[in-house]
Amino acid sequence: MTESAFPTTPEELTAAWLTDVLRGAGSIDGAVASVRVDRRGIVSGFYGDIARLYLEYEGAPEMGSATMVAKFPTLDAAARTIGVQRGYYEREVAFYEQMASACGLRVPACYGAAVHDEATTVLLLEDLSSHREATVEDTTHAEMASVMRQLAVFHARSWDAEAIGAYPWLPSTDAGAERFQREFPIAWPTICQWVQAPAGADTAGVGDWVGGHVPAVKGTLGARPWVFLHADLRVQNLFFDADGSGTAIVVDWQHCRRGRGAFDVATYLFGAASSLSEDDERALIADYHAALTEAGVSGYSTEECRRDYALAMVDRFVNVGSTLATVDAASEGGQKAVDYLRECGMAAFLRHAHILETL
Repeated sequence: MTESAFPTTPEELTAAWLTDVLRGAGSIDGAVASVRVDRRGIVSGFYGDIARLYLEYEGAPEMGSATMVAKFPTLDAAARTIGVQRGYYEREVAFYEQMASACGLRVPACYGAAVHDEATTVLLLEDLSSHREATVEDTTHAEMASVMRQLAVFHARSWDAEAIGAYPWLPSTDAGAERFQREFPIAWPTICQWVQAPAGADTAGVGDWVGGHVPAVKGTLGARPWVFLHADLRVQNLFFDADGSGTAIVVDWQHCRRGRGAFDVATYLFGAASSLSEDDERALIADYHAALTEAGVSGYSTEECRRDYALAMVDRFVNVGSTLATVDAASEGGQKAVDYLRECGMAAFLRHAHILETL
């Protein structure tokens, strides 16, 4: 696609390479004259390496976006291996190329994308620095409820659609059940070491017990009615539009897949679970279900939605926690996983794990 050497980090990007990719995507007609990489104020995720680019163009400066964000696979070797094994990098490129424009949620504009191999990809995305980055502390209950309604509209668009099962790059939420069943019990002692359990809680044997239910949990969450899922809707992956409309802008589509809609509800609320009351949690689930109904979805009861949500909360804890079976908890990547588990909290996990008794 380009004669220039394929970059593996933002610092290796050249004006010539960017010109080829941006022209190929139809984002510019002219040429990039220079590029400057700036990492200030940007925090890369567990599986990605991100930097802001400042571009100048030959001729008129308005020929293309003056700033954009470049996203590469992470430099952390262990996390990168996991990302490759699970297909995260090629999947996100496929999303932006095939689904983003009509997915039903506001997502960053994609100015260009390139794939060298399964471990070497580049995305050139809209710079969202002018919009408000969401945080657990600054997100109001009204904004959380708004996200629930936007999710419901997003899910209603693909509700039980046959076409969702036709994308070869889009796995089901039941993918990897055997791996997680094996790895979660291995990771459990490390999880207990780093994530504090409530006073008096008996955590002995929980890793094995939950691990034994992983195939049933994932099988239920992957069963129809399925929808197109973001599947990693952490608050860190949300911005709120600067126009004050409350519109959420959703980033990081590496984990997208198909499955039960409540999966996205759980991944959004997972990071706030330790600070949400049970009443608030129930109210937000009710907001989501009501909006689904208003969007035309029928035959999906409130009780089924609540069950799916509880299963998805357990599944989320298992997925993140299993990382610690192969990644050192004291490493940078391991600490990101630990911090995320703490945002949910052991108490919330153990409470939702009771749903496994019904399987």
